[in-house]
Amino acid sequence: MASFVVETYLPTGHLPVLAELAAEARQVARTGSQAGIAVRHVRSFLTPDDEMCFHVFEARSATDVARVAALGRLEHERITEVIE
Repeated sequence: MASFVVETYLPTGHLPVLAELAAEARQVARTGSQAGIAVRHVRSFLTPDDEMCFHVFEARSATDVARVAALGRLEHERITEVIE
């Protein structure tokens, strides 16, 4: 499977909610699996200076990640494939 980053804007005042956002991303992956979309949440991290939260998922395609994000109502700026 390939890796993808889901970028989410996170204003400075909301930085303490990273743990909640990571839990939501894990739930999004579970929701996708229940719908038959193979997506796995790997980790979430924050870049406070840029006010961005990044969720790393493994999936077959960016389309699958986008479908799961939509199912789970995970708001995002973009989805990008990454290479580790």
